[in-house]
Formats: sequence, structure tokens, C-alpha cells
Amino acid sequence: MKNLPIKYNKKELEEEINKTHKNKYTRIDLTRAKDDATKNPGYFFIDFKHPLYVVDFHAAYQGRVWEKYKSKKQTHICYGNKDSHSKRSS
Repeated sequence: MKNLPIKYNKKELEEEINKTHKNKYTRIDLTRAKDDATKNPGYFFIDFKHPLYVVDFHAAYQGRVWEKYKSKKQTHICYGNKDSHSKRSS
């Protein structure tokens, strides 16, 4: 997912996503920005337990404005696979 406000940390992101999708994903990967370890790079990866959960997540989050930090950025959900995820994580 793109356009996550850079101030979000993993705990805050999980808390927000758990409001609507608790127990529907196996993990969230939120890395740190290369130039500032206190910020994220503005995107994250989420692995869902079942493909149909992606449909619900898309309906809830595509184009959504994040609640915290008064960001005006709208989310953009992009498809990724484990290969693209592994390349970005390393």
C-alpha cells in the first residue's frame, strides 16, 4: 500500500488496520526510511490469510485518508508478490 504518512510506526499501523481487519492477515511489513530511521518510507506490505480478505481491505482502504497525523494523502493499494516484497526488504 502506498501513501502511508511517514510518521506511522508499525504498532500504530497495526492498531488502525486491526479496527477492521484483525486476524485477517499474517503480517505487516513496514520498513524504515533509508534517510531517517524514525520514519517509514511511505508504503508497507500486508500478507492476508485468504485472498478474499484483499477484496474487503481494498473496499475499506483504497482512497482512504489516514486518521492519524492529519495527513491528506489518499491510500493507493498496489498488487505485490513475495518476490517483489523480498527484493524491497533486503
